[in-house]
Amino acid sequence: MAAGDFSSSALVRIKLKAEEMWADSRLAADKKANAAAAVAVKQNSTARMTQLTDPGKENSVRVNFLNPCAVAVQDCTSDCDINGPEIESGGKDYDLDLCKEVPFSVNAEKTRTNTYSVEEEAAEAMAFAIKALDEWWAQQVLVKLKAFSGINVSAAPYTYAAGTTTIPNASYNLSVVAEIMNDALLNKMGTNTYYINNGDLWVAWTNALLNSGNLDGKGDAERLKQLRMYFDQWNFGPAGITESIFAVSPSAIAFATKNRHADTPVKVEGTVQQTRYTVPSSVIPGVKYDAFYGLKCITVNGQENLVHSWKLKTRGGIFLNPEGCPVVVGGNTYTPTGVMSYTHGA
Repeated sequence: MAAGDFSSSALVRIKLKAEEMWADSRLAADKKANAAAAVAVKQNSTARMTQLTDPGKENSVRVNFLNPCAVAVQDCTSDCDINGPEIESGGKDYDLDLCKEVPFSVNAEKTRTNTYSVEEEAAEAMAFAIKALDEWWAQQVLVKLKAFSGINVSAAPYTYAAGTTTIPNASYNLSVVAEIMNDALLNKMGTNTYYINNGDLWVAWTNALLNSGNLDGKGDAERLKQLRMYFDQWNFGPAGITESIFAVSPSAIAFATKNRHADTPVKVEGTVQQTRYTVPSSVIPGVKYDAFYGLKCITVNGQENLVHSWKLKTRGGIFLNPEGCPVVVGGNTYTPTGVMSYTHGA
């Protein structure tokens, strides 16, 4: 490829070449993102934040809803008057409050002296930039799940405190599957609850699946078939999360991203002189990143250097559904959120 400005078709070729790299088994280990937490939420969420994803709308929306918490059984009274409590309405603001970008550039002059072309360097860098944003989103999902984690009204035989249910080390094995499934039911999270684990159950889980054909291993294998567990061994630590498992109701969490540009590259003329388009996430369903491309000329040691510059940007948010009605546990009032966390104790 020539050192001059990239055409729209060339930018598309770079995008496709990066996608080919993810499918290439020799390169997938380095370039494919590990973002299971973000994938889990995207695959399972029942929320549709279409008002926030519309590129022509603002990055904020207020959702109004009726609050049914005043409806309750009481002692019988005279039928002469009907004086029921008023049903109140509530509202919640949702903002696309998360924004990150990854810039990179390729100096065409330097490609003259190495084995990579400008296009190849750009495709490599594009793949790594997309991976970085994918994994950043996975970490943000985990941070939000920790913040959204609510009361476990049925923590026994374990202990709930400070936003998490602690499972003692002696009990932390595949037998917890039935316990956390029961918790989901008793906390009214439904049978479609899914789980995200930091990887400390992965070996036992995998061995159980491998032993499913053995008579002694069938019990554990049957347990595992009963729930949807996602493993994210990579992002709990970078996100600063000390919890081990998150249980999530599909209706509790929404993960929305917003693009301002079209998939097809569009040249912005005038003083801007940029080409803008989108590239897809390598692993997160439905997520795309806004891409910006520009070309500039700089002088280095009296020599002209043409520098191709890109920037990938993501805007979005991770939201909690309007909370349910408060419950009283042990004399204390809590509001379930549809998200619970478990911590592997000592």
